[in-house]
Amino acid sequence: MDNKAVIRALESSETTATVLYALLNRLYGEAWLDWDLTTLYLELRAEFSAEPAQEVVDKIGALQTLVTTDAFFSNPSGFMGICNTLSGGDPGFAVFDPVSVPEAAWALTEVAFIRDFLPFSYAVKTVMLAILREDGYTDDYPEVFDIVLENRPATAQQTMEAMFRELRDDVKRGVEEYVNEMLMSLVYQFNLLDMNEDLQRLMRMQKFDEVADEAS
Repeated sequence: MDNKAVIRALESSETTATVLYALLNRLYGEAWLDWDLTTLYLELRAEFSAEPAQEVVDKIGALQTLVTTDAFFSNPSGFMGICNTLSGGDPGFAVFDPVSVPEAAWALTEVAFIRDFLPFSYAVKTVMLAILREDGYTDDYPEVFDIVLENRPATAQQTMEAMFRELRDDVKRGVEEYVNEMLMSLVYQFNLLDMNEDLQRLMRMQKFDEVADEAS
């Protein structure tokens, strides 16, 4: 792995949480999930002579919360904070920052790369419905939301496959276009780090066989 590519990834506000998750797992195993965020920041800064972007630090903190707790699935503040952070790096806790439908769709997509889904609480589902209705959806939601809101089994595999079906069907809602652009950026970032095998490993761990074949 090229140190210069790692530095660029750490210093770029655009680096996705999935790339950071795979990168940190390669560097430190799963131990980093329990490290103090300041300690991890100082470790990265010392090892790579890099100045990690604030957005990167925020995404790492969100990843630690996402993987080690159920906050994304059970708590509206946790859900909205992680959605805001994965899409832009800012948790939005200091100032109220409502989550948009594309941001929530992207968060669900990234979470599907990273961990298995838990059942969403009634409170979080209520937030999702409010977000969808604010954007003009009354029904016919993007399928990734249907899986969650209709109490169908929301496995990571089903979530990702739902998103890719909608991308192939060219649903003209704007949400899928946004997520597609983000997915292309994610794959490009893995390429820059020469970590395509890490991406495919993540997808196969979550049983995204069809998606993994397209990315290879």
